[in-house]
Amino acid sequence: MAKTVDAHAHACGEYLTAESITRKLNASGCDMVVLTPGQYGSKITYGLKNLAAKHPYDDVVSKNNKTTRLMIKLIGAIRDIPRGNEAVWRLKQELPGRVLQAYWITKANVMNLERDYERMGFDLVKMHQCWEDFEIGDDYFRRAAAWAEQNHVPMFIHIYTGRKCRS
Repeated sequence: MAKTVDAHAHACGEYLTAESITRKLNASGCDMVVLTPGQYGSKITYGLKNLAAKHPYDDVVSKNNKTTRLMIKLIGAIRDIPRGNEAVWRLKQELPGRVLQAYWITKANVMNLERDYERMGFDLVKMHQCWEDFEIGDDYFRRAAAWAEQNHVPMFIHIYTGRKCRS
């Protein structure tokens, strides 16, 4: 039987605890969620402006990404991603079959991929150009992508703009 998956959520706000995740999934009729670190330990759920309502043909994702990048740099949130990966792993253990762990790769933890994978057995990896600047052709990215390919672990990339995605 096919599963319904909430394909992208952050372990904060409505997805901070096992109880709140269960409530959210049950209310939405989803079987599981792809969960990635978010603002570590935050109970706040952020809503983004629906820029597409006023500008349906604009690149509204890039506009939201610019706001995200600015806020992340101001608060230095990238430093909390390794702790966030641990938090998502714990949630996956609390909710087996309901949480798919997306391990967020950063420049600070890329060297730990193999060790962390052996321990956590995450389901996929994520990279985020809004939070940490990199080009697809950078050694950092190539190293992470090669690891994912060798280990048959899906990778998803939150791109900053289409321009940043070209090597």
